[in-house]
Amino acid sequence: MRTETITGMEDRFVKGLEGSKAAPPKRCDRLQFDEPWQSRAFGIVLAFSEEKVIDYEDFRKNLIKCIGDWESAHDLNDESWVYYEQWLAALERLAVEQGLVTKDEIDQRTAEITEGEREYSFFANYA
Repeated sequence: MRTETITGMEDRFVKGLEGSKAAPPKRCDRLQFDEPWQSRAFGIVLAFSEEKVIDYEDFRKNLIKCIGDWESAHDLNDESWVYYEQWLAALERLAVEQGLVTKDEIDQRTAEITEGEREYSFFANYA
């Protein structure tokens, strides 16, 4: 039975990112999530890592690459920057690389949500 707190998990996973360009945004020494999907994406990575679905080091390397790719394609003062978009891109890239999902499946689900054909809720499938 796991007894580690969410805060303990955050500390363990975030510590490896501190001081790098992959460090997540913080406000008052706490992780900062501006939208609900951002905390969900963060939680998915932690849960997948804890359950050994993904290797956190592989995710961290993908995150650094996604951030580097964004920086190469944008001005560093570009206000369209959203840290957790890179987090999500790294998760998607790793999930595709490991065969957990295909790029087409991700694109299809994204289109369904965008077009209103599917609810944007994890729990909608369990009603």
